[in-house]
Amino acid sequence: VGPKVRASFAEAIAEREAAGYRIENRLIAIERAMIEDARLEGRTASIEVRFDADIAAVTRDETGEMVAGSLSDAVQTHDVWTFQRTLGSDDPNWLLVETDEVA
Repeated sequence: VGPKVRASFAEAIAEREAAGYRIENRLIAIERAMIEDARLEGRTASIEVRFDADIAAVTRDETGEMVAGSLSDAVQTHDVWTFQRTLGSDDPNWLLVETDEVA
């Protein structure tokens, strides 16, 4: 995960923890994963992948009591994740550099 995404995730987690909440997610199914865009800027390759998935999630308070959501009813989600990699690098991994929710 790239630094921008890591910081965003860490901030959201810290805010929830400060409020006394935690989220429990379950990926039920990925209905579709499709490349939306691919580009090359210098030696940096970027790929945008759209994920249409069903996710079940609950929010629990500090006592573990469920305050929102349901693990039995999945919600459809639509996200575009952007991955990057430097071509010619010894590191074969793609880095997640951005996530966006889409309609």
